[in-house]
Amino acid sequence: MAERFEFIFYWISKKSFFRVAQRTFITLMPLLLIGVMAQTLMTAFIGYDSWLYNISYAYQFIPTWLSDNILYLLNSVRFASFNLAGLLVAYLAAGYTAKLFQKDAQMAGITSVLTLLTASYNGNQPNPASTLPFNAQLLDMNMVLLPFLLGYLVGNIFRWLAPKQGHQRFEQLAGLDVRVWQAAKPMLVALVIGLLLALGIYLFKTKISNAVFNSLISTELSTNNILKGVGSALLITLLALIGIGYPVVALNNSNNSGAAVANMNNALIHSNSWQVPYKYLGSELYTGYASLSSLVALALIITVLLVMHNRYKRRLAGFSLFPAMFGVPTGFLAGLPVLFNPVYLLPILIVVAFNMLLSALLLWLNWIPAVAFPVLVGTPQPIAPFVATNGSWRVLVYSIILLVIDVCWFRPWVKLDMKVQERVANDEKE
Repeated sequence: MAERFEFIFYWISKKSFFRVAQRTFITLMPLLLIGVMAQTLMTAFIGYDSWLYNISYAYQFIPTWLSDNILYLLNSVRFASFNLAGLLVAYLAAGYTAKLFQKDAQMAGITSVLTLLTASYNGNQPNPASTLPFNAQLLDMNMVLLPFLLGYLVGNIFRWLAPKQGHQRFEQLAGLDVRVWQAAKPMLVALVIGLLLALGIYLFKTKISNAVFNSLISTELSTNNILKGVGSALLITLLALIGIGYPVVALNNSNNSGAAVANMNNALIHSNSWQVPYKYLGSELYTGYASLSSLVALALIITVLLVMHNRYKRRLAGFSLFPAMFGVPTGFLAGLPVLFNPVYLLPILIVVAFNMLLSALLLWLNWIPAVAFPVLVGTPQPIAPFVATNGSWRVLVYSIILLVIDVCWFRPWVKLDMKVQERVANDEKE
């Protein structure tokens, strides 16, 4: 059975789509790690509503002007790394796709960026003179599915319409003129696709995609039905694994639904959360024990550190451990990569369902209290449920045991990923 799994994932990983995806996100990883570090410092240490800033009473001895300037600098780094990552994803995806088929990677990348900007144009902003007229959501790291698909498509357009390009150490000017004009046909085709996509986004985006996301998030925030909560959580996790991270981010930043407020009020009145009215609230089960921003990503990082032999992957996991402790695992998810990696899709979905169902079972048995108390932004993930239950030692012990179980679960899958990547690398050498 293990050999069959290995062959299936090896066969899938050899396809150009997944080969390009892995190269794209691995190349993007250093930039994302810089942004991740900046975001971690903001959300956990420097921000006015952050964990360390409040528990250390930093506002009593750090001047406001100094905090404001540090936050300004960190936010500029985070913005450049995350909010415009889609442009780099489109460029890299098109370039790697074209290069894979020995076509003009440079012109394909430029065309892909231009096509993405065309598709994301938004001329209806209230003050276009002071803001760039582009839909920022489509250029953000939390929506990299569209830039990647667009880049892969543009790369294939060059594959079909552009002539082959040989490798040159330093290109002559005359040869560069020829190459640029040869890219005119695939560039025009790609721009037409970008215009059609822009029209489609303009007509349907606010009516369809946002409605779907909002419905999914509101279901997870309000449902007390375990099966419905697990189902919504699996769909939200699946979207995150294919480059649509907005639902996960929205859940992590939203704790003001009617059900969550009712739970919090009850917990504050009784100084504990044993008898809250919505014990199996989907959003609390997911963000507390099963989100990609909580124990799941942390368990995968620890597994890589324990199992994987590749020193660069281990170094990535080491650098990512600190931000993942505070709920910012983006650099690791891109650099391993986990995004668009078929090997990790099934085990992550299974561990999300397992963590939520096991937590719900323990709640039903009345072995642990519900997650209900408000938690400061950037609270370390291993102790976040402990804090959210007003210091329940049962929950702290359970969180540690759950983390160990998740690490054991990921261990064979990380080994499988190592074998698959080794086979693919050996094929590429031949």
